[in-house]
Order: sequence, then structure tokens, then C-alpha cells
Amino acid sequence: MMRPTPLPALLLCLLCLAPLAGCLEGARAEGEAGAAASDLVVRRGAFRERILLTGALAAERGEALTVPRTDTWQLQIRWLAEDGTRVKAGDRLVEFDNSSFASEIEEKRLAASEAESQLEQTEAQARTNAAEKEFALEQRRAELEKARVAAAVPKELVSLSDYQENQLALRRAESELAKAETDLAAHRKASTAEIAVQRIALERARREIRSAEEAISALTLTAPRNGIVLIAQHP
Repeated sequence: MMRPTPLPALLLCLLCLAPLAGCLEGARAEGEAGAAASDLVVRRGAFRERILLTGALAAERGEALTVPRTDTWQLQIRWLAEDGTRVKAGDRLVEFDNSSFASEIEEKRLAASEAESQLEQTEAQARTNAAEKEFALEQRRAELEKARVAAAVPKELVSLSDYQENQLALRRAESELAKAETDLAAHRKASTAEIAVQRIALERARREIRSAEEAISALTLTAPRNGIVLIAQHP
């Protein structure tokens, strides 16, 4: 004869085993979490909050750059630094077209070279002419001394015609000497004035070259100090 199985006791056992299994799993999870938490290290640091914003740069203290004054009404920009570029003092910012000034300065240099060559020729010619006139003056002085010696002979020792000829030669020699002295002085004065004029012309040509070079240099604008390039729109 078969004995009946106590069903309530079996159900109770199953119900008891289920909570027990849950308790074991919970204990295992808590153990693993505790082990993981023990590996973490906490350090003190500064709190940094990052905020992403959009906007435009505005100069708090800027340096205005203006177009240099030239004889040309309009200047074209050949190169321009990009907006927002960081630059150091002396860095190139803007470069204007200087082609017209470059061709002009070559003409001025050629004119200055010609003026310098002309001045050298004038000075050399003046020295040559002065040497010739000084030599002629020395000849006139020698002729005068010779005429004085002949004219100093008493008329009693020579014929009347020779005496008169000697006196006439003396006066002629004196006149020739005075003329030679006047000619040399006039040459020196004229050559000095001509050389002075040509020197002024040469200096003017050189000054124009320097002005043209300064104008070309002014067509390149550089940063007066360290900063950031901000290109403003003309109102």
C-alpha cells in the first residue's frame, strides 16, 4: 500500500530554498562590489566646468594701421595676414603693391648714376683746364721777366727803335700776364659754380632715391607689438 507524499511540506521547502538562493547571489554581488570599490583611489582636485560658446573676437586694446601716404591715389593689397593670426612685434601684416614705385626707383637710380658720371667728368675737365691755364700763366710771367730785363737797358746803349720795341714788349707782356691771371680766375669761378650745380643735382637725385626707398618700405606694414590680427570692416 502506497503512502501519500506530504505536498505542503514539499512546497514549503521549495519556498525556503528560493530565498536562500537569492541571499547567496546577493551576498556574492555585494562581495564583488566591495572588492571593486576597494581598488578605487579618490584624489582632491580643482573643479573645472567646460562651457562651449560661440562668438567673435573684439580687441580690448588695439593698434590701428593706416595706409601710408603716397602720390598714388589707390593702392592695391598684394598680401594680407589672415584674420585671427597671432603675430609678434615686427611681423609682416599688410603688403601693398609697389610695382609702380619699383620701376620709378630704377629710373631715379639711373638718373643719379648719370649725374654722378657727369660730375666726375666736369671735375676732371676742370682740373685739366686749370692746369693748362696755370701753365700759360707761368709762361706769361717768364715772358714778363724777360721783357723787363730788355726794357731795363738804357736807351743810350741801344738804338731808339730797339729801346721803343723793348718798352712796347714790356707793356704787352704785362697785359698778357694780367689776361692770363684773369682767365685763370674766371675759369676757377665758372668751374666751381658748375661743379656746385651738378653736385646739387646729384644730391637731389640721391635724395629722391632715398624717398622712393622709404616709400617702398612704408608699403609693408608690420606689427608694432605682439597680438592677434583683427581685420575691421570700414563703415
